[in-house]
Amino acid sequence: MSLTSDPRLKLDEARLEHAVLALVAIEPLFGRVIAEHGNPPLRHVDNCLASLLHIVTEQLISLSAAAAIWARLEKRL
Repeated sequence: MSLTSDPRLKLDEARLEHAVLALVAIEPLFGRVIAEHGNPPLRHVDNCLASLLHIVTEQLISLSAAAAIWARLEKRL
């Protein structure tokens, strides 16, 4: 059985909410972010190499943007 065919591993709104609450319990500062912006949106992609490469590319390109965002967040936190 592949991971994506196991219904226990599919992320839905209820599981996302549970995960967000668990994260906020570990780090309460995330509660402020969730209160202001809500939960992150669910993103469903096809289970294929093209989807994986697309995600990796997005992450690599985002590193410099993430550093700039993090610097701004650090000033506010």
